[in-house]
Amino acid sequence: MNIIPELRELIASTPLADTHEHIIEEADRLGPAGNSFLFPCNDIFYLLAHYVANDLVSAGMTEQEVQQVLSPEIDLHRRWEMLEPYWRRVKLTGYGWALRITLRELYGEDDLTASNLET
Repeated sequence: MNIIPELRELIASTPLADTHEHIIEEADRLGPAGNSFLFPCNDIFYLLAHYVANDLVSAGMTEQEVQQVLSPEIDLHRRWEMLEPYWRRVKLTGYGWALRITLRELYGEDDLTASNLET
């Protein structure tokens, strides 16, 4: 690509920040999980609530099953049993990969497994 060197240097040195966010309203965050579609649960499965959920449906999980996996009313490990076969199918999609990066960077875990759900 024939970009003048000064422009290339300027572009390369420009700090960028992605401000695309899914911030939960404070009233929803402080209330019980499940009261808002943006805050269906308050555990690790919250990280599935946005884009990964669509990948799960593409992998064959029904919308009802997705809602059950996100439900704070169902035991965490039971929800993992429901999720696990589909997680194996989606963890290498773009959104699955991004979630695994989040797991590594924030929680020190390389993948979501039955043994680290509570971590």
